Amino acid sequence: EHDMQMAKNMICGFCSAEQKISSECKRCGKQVAKVGTKSRFWEGGKGTRDKKNMSNKDSHKFSGQAKTISNHKKKNQKQKK
Repeated sequence: EHDMQMAKNMICGFCSAEQKISSECKRCGKQVAKVGTKSRFWEGGKGTRDKKNMSNKDSHKFSGQAKTISNHKKKNQKQKK
């Protein structure tokens, strides 16, 4: 057993630079974390991506629902349950 501690450093996923926790990388300047947005819309990928929390008015919520699922995949989904 050990005490839980919050991380003090993070690694940028773009340039692999180790730095203190922030929403923007100090080395490459890219945004590495979402900054407190509580939007229920897609907003070009910067908003929510969770389809359960997404607004019904957003077309991205229902994208891909009409795709055909193969019988093989249906069979494998049943076996996993």
